[in-house]
Amino acid sequence: MVLAEATRGQTAVLVASFSRDSSSAATDWLHALHSDPTFAAAVPYQVVMLARAPGFVRSMIRSAMRRQTPTAWQATTVILTADEPQWRAWFAASDDREPWIVVLSPSGHILWRGHGSYAASAAALKAALR
Repeated sequence: MVLAEATRGQTAVLVASFSRDSSSAATDWLHALHSDPTFAAAVPYQVVMLARAPGFVRSMIRSAMRRQTPTAWQATTVILTADEPQWRAWFAASDDREPWIVVLSPSGHILWRGHGSYAASAAALKAALR
């Protein structure tokens, strides 16, 4: 999947995790985005960085993720295995223990950036999507 092409023409919310430590909070974001009618016009994408995972472990991680990810979410799950410094810069990610969120307009412009727990950032995200 080419993320820029997949998100073009729609409002997209990208929820990125750069370590296992942030995966639980990222999942909380995704559950909220999929279940809250406020976000019905936005397409949530799960973005997982595996560049630091050893190559022989990546297939096991992918298999586990496939089993744990609801079928409806699998088409919008992106696993990245290269260019970690560039992705970190793009998401403005500085802490591996929390998820990083970027909202893109249908034309691909960044509308909002956030990080941390859903509870702490939900109001700001909802305001950005109005």
